[in-house]
Amino acid sequence: METALYLPVKRFLENLGFTVKGEVGGCDLVALSAGDPPIVVIGELKLTFNLELVLQAVDRAGACGRQNVRARQGTRE
Repeated sequence: METALYLPVKRFLENLGFTVKGEVGGCDLVALSAGDPPIVVIGELKLTFNLELVLQAVDRAGACGRQNVRARQGTRE
């Protein structure tokens, strides 16, 4: 499940010095750095690359300066 992705990503960002919260304003994950100005990371945690992920990225585009859309690489059968 996608919820299994939250803790590893949260720990990764915390190790980089971010404060991380889950389920903020419809986003799966939001992280803030302590710097001035702070760096804001908005995360949507998905197991597959799909239309929902792309639409969420488009919706969040105005909230950040740069975006990366990532999904776990699947295996081909």
